[in-house]
Amino acid sequence: LFSRLENLEEQSQKVKEDITARAEEYLKKSRKKAASNDRSKFFLPPDNIRFDLVHEEALYQWSKVRLEGRHSLSYEHIKRVCSQLTIYSDQRQWTLDVGKGRSLIRNGSVLDIEERNLSGKSKHIDVSGSPTSLTWSIVAVDRNRLNNVLDEIIAGDEGRQAITLTVLLPSLWSGNEAEMFYIGTIQGNEDITFIPPWRRGRSPIKIKEFLRGQKVPLHRRPYAPVLFFENKTNKERVAIAVFVENSTAENTEMIPVEGKGKWVVHADFDGQGGENESNERVCVLVRPC
Repeated sequence: LFSRLENLEEQSQKVKEDITARAEEYLKKSRKKAASNDRSKFFLPPDNIRFDLVHEEALYQWSKVRLEGRHSLSYEHIKRVCSQLTIYSDQRQWTLDVGKGRSLIRNGSVLDIEERNLSGKSKHIDVSGSPTSLTWSIVAVDRNRLNNVLDEIIAGDEGRQAITLTVLLPSLWSGNEAEMFYIGTIQGNEDITFIPPWRRGRSPIKIKEFLRGQKVPLHRRPYAPVLFFENKTNKERVAIAVFVENSTAENTEMIPVEGKGKWVVHADFDGQGGENESNERVCVLVRPC
């Protein structure tokens, strides 16, 4: 009996070492596939793969790193996560209280941990940097290239890696375009709609629905860069173009950014539906930060 217990203990140690090694490998592969600022999140296995012991150990290891070694998810919390993933497998967004003022958040295919401040509101533990891996800025705006402004900028250092988005705007909207264009995200602009060129003539859809169709992960859609134009006269705000990160779609109606993704210009402003005298051509030079 004593010998048998020793053998069981040895086997248990080997199983533990094997699961630990496989969990570390799972986390390593997840980080390699993730965008740079997504590497702090826990990537769930595909829906067709059961959340097993390796994933449980990986979740435990991840939580220790995520909480900077101060705490980790208890096994009771991990069992609750497993139950949540099994029973509510079709729910892509949920929040689970894991104690000590912290919540485990599911957003699509990832998990993250948030902590509540004294007011009861949630905040990310790691607040350094933007959640998006790529931000953009407007370098210059030029109407009809009358002064060759963009040509000079593109030829210099400031224009390096810059992309020119050419749009047609109603002349009634003309004015100081440099002040009317800005780059934001769909956070706070959830109701703004968009028509990609291949849906020309059809009803507009919400930007988040467009991004879903482009297979942008759920947890990254709120941070997708959007080029907005705001009419200072009537305060109307429209989405002129949307950036689809890591897009590999073979679509000539999308403006590629090597190794990063593609810009898609709203069908009402891309000039492909026919020009008329009431429209003015405006070039917007944008650059990844």
